[in-house]
Amino acid sequence: MSLNWSIGKIKNHDEVCFQSHTGTKQEMESMVSEVCITGPNWEWKEGSQESEITRLHPRTHVLIMASMTVGMGEITEANWQEFYTRIYAVEKIYGALLYENKEPSPFKPEDVMMHIGLKLNVADETRAVFNRRMMKCVREDAMRTISADD
Repeated sequence: MSLNWSIGKIKNHDEVCFQSHTGTKQEMESMVSEVCITGPNWEWKEGSQESEITRLHPRTHVLIMASMTVGMGEITEANWQEFYTRIYAVEKIYGALLYENKEPSPFKPEDVMMHIGLKLNVADETRAVFNRRMMKCVREDAMRTISADD
């Protein structure tokens, strides 16, 4: 099943969820290769050395993709703190989900709070199920470390 999502109910979604950049062809190709979300979808006006690209903001994109890992199908006023807590746990186990300028850029509470209204077709998972699944990942990782040392 495909991952479907909606940002229409996010307050100021055009500013929060999208990123625009104007630059030369070399700058644009570099930007897209660093975080390729939608691919090179800019257009060059005839005779122009610059163009503009608008793409999904990398933080929005990662929250959408991470929704499957955190087991939550929406971010609301009532659950944004739980969504953030799960993102935090995932990043503690696996490392930052997003890199900016080749540096880890962990999520902050305000990153999730700004996305209240994000809706996805992801099945909700209870906190207990999420916690068990994360602990299983940690245990399996530890076992792989033990096996690698033998």
